[in-house]
Amino acid sequence: MHLLPLLLACTPTTPEDTGTTDTGTPAVDSAIDVVDSAETADTAPTAPTGHTGQSTATTGDTGPDPCEQLASSPLNVVPLPGYPTSEEIAFDAFGNMVNVDDGANAMFRTPYGGPTTLVAPYDAIEVAGARFLPDGDLALCDEWEGAVVRLAPDGSRSVLAGGLISPNSLAVKSTGDIYVGGYGEIVRIHTDGTIERVFERTNTDFDGLALSPDELTLWINHDDGGVVGHLDLDANGDVISFSTVVELNGSLDGASVDTCGNYYVVTIAGVLWRVSHEGGSQRMADLSSVGASYTTAARFGSGVGGWQRDHLYVMDRTGGTLWDVELDIEGSPMAHWP
Repeated sequence: MHLLPLLLACTPTTPEDTGTTDTGTPAVDSAIDVVDSAETADTAPTAPTGHTGQSTATTGDTGPDPCEQLASSPLNVVPLPGYPTSEEIAFDAFGNMVNVDDGANAMFRTPYGGPTTLVAPYDAIEVAGARFLPDGDLALCDEWEGAVVRLAPDGSRSVLAGGLISPNSLAVKSTGDIYVGGYGEIVRIHTDGTIERVFERTNTDFDGLALSPDELTLWINHDDGGVVGHLDLDANGDVISFSTVVELNGSLDGASVDTCGNYYVVTIAGVLWRVSHEGGSQRMADLSSVGASYTTAARFGSGVGGWQRDHLYVMDRTGGTLWDVELDIEGSPMAHWP
């Protein structure tokens, strides 16, 4: 067990809010179809990364650093209605959004534009974090049961870890190790099945776990407290230190990281923030101004089947809409993607 000192940020930032534009609503066939079998993955290159997630430099003068030239607001925002809702979503290697809707007690997958496929029943009171493992199975937080569960593509399941304290969020290393944020603790599930508590803080509900592209930074947030921080990791994934980065306004939820190492987190009220490794923060957009009501997840697309790698897909759980937020930077590649 590692008990690490905490540094508390004291000055919230309040950058200028930016507007968004509704340019149309691509329809999704919301009818439930039976499971299709055999799928084949597309292929797409992924960029090498440096220590903070930035693309490694090439020789010669390549002009301005693109990580220093990012737009201060989304290029476009489009509502995508008709997708099954859930607290979290994940994108597989075959062009599907996959999620477990605890209201419908089922696991679904949906290609861009539909139709939605019912994969298997999943009876649960509350399902939270969901991330794919390198082998293509889905790991999810069954929060009420205190467990991290592995779901195969056909929906069959097994328990990866039990006895956890309200597990809420996941981040997966390329090695297959899983970091889990819960109430008062962050644990690491090693590929051999051992469970290690790597960080703890009383009365803190850890959420929004996301790894930098080089896997040396594990971003986290305290959802009710608005605090964003990160754990610095060594090459083996062991915790070196913790830093509080910034304190934001709002109740924080799901999050992702781009290829430059920036952290994107959405509040449940629809505000999308971008936070740099050094602590700069920017209020990118207020999705409530275009109709969002209860946003819980923000995930970059896989680059397969219409889900774009430079788009964040934000789940509006009660509004029944997936918000397609176009950016000018791609998300950090996932190990299971082609």
